[in-house]
Amino acid sequence: MCGICGEMRFDKTKISLDDKTELLNSIKFRGPDNTGIYNSSDDSVFLGHSRLSIIDISENSNQPMLDSNLGMTIVFNGVIYNYVSLRNELIKKGYSFTSDGDTEVIIKAYHFYGSKCLDKIDGIFSFCIYNLKNKKLFIARDRFGIKPLYYIKNSTQIIFSSTMKSLINKSSKLINNIGLNYHFSLHSVVPAPHTIFKDINKLEQGHYLEINQDGNLTNRKYYSTHEIKINKNINEYEIIEETERLLIEALKKRLLVSDVPVGVLLSGGLDSSIVTALAHKYNKNTKAITVGMENSPDLINAKLVAKH
Repeated sequence: MCGICGEMRFDKTKISLDDKTELLNSIKFRGPDNTGIYNSSDDSVFLGHSRLSIIDISENSNQPMLDSNLGMTIVFNGVIYNYVSLRNELIKKGYSFTSDGDTEVIIKAYHFYGSKCLDKIDGIFSFCIYNLKNKKLFIARDRFGIKPLYYIKNSTQIIFSSTMKSLINKSSKLINNIGLNYHFSLHSVVPAPHTIFKDINKLEQGHYLEINQDGNLTNRKYYSTHEIKINKNINEYEIIEETERLLIEALKKRLLVSDVPVGVLLSGGLDSSIVTALAHKYNKNTKAITVGMENSPDLINAKLVAKH
């Protein structure tokens, strides 16, 4: 799961030790394997990371990851499924690597491609890269917003985190009526960029932020489902075949990319049952985990699927 957090000051003041500690402690539950921090030389930029090791579980992939040659450091939450092929592509362009994980691939892809690296990455992620040379933050979230990223931006600072509770003590705690309406009408997650609080924002899916030390912030969209071209000549049989092919392709990526065991959250519904069936087809040792109330319909269905 991992957790990332950070702060940049625009008013030339230093970030206090208490602020850093509070931010870091608020994300520790997201990653028990390692905790790390980065401080800029003038204490105007702080990055924190709480690690749950999935790919390259060695210390080489601990974060924040600093690349002194490139003058960049990164905190990253997520998994990049095509990191091996992207790594090989970057090696051909002259880059060398000191770790076997996906984090180092992101930072070097960003160095070479800039924001266009997001078009090259296949995965679920939220990450922040700090460029020590031009003193800019680059913060990005995956195409469908699987990984969370919240932030507060005002005239003196930007603070971001994987969890909203990191930011509550930094906010006005004033309720956002739009977010409140979404909460009661959708009965679930408030859609980005809104949250339940007025001054806490959620980075939208398929978007990235660029922030410099003057406080100038640019928010850009790099991906939208509205831009997907649909083949209207495809028939029902072809739709079913293509859906199955895409499901299998997506599942194989997730089964093969991890250096730790991969399990399935089996609720007993249609989606998780299909995922469980396909996972079992390609890995007979797949573990399925279900949480539910005793004798609930979902639990009964999950037992039937697991038994089958």
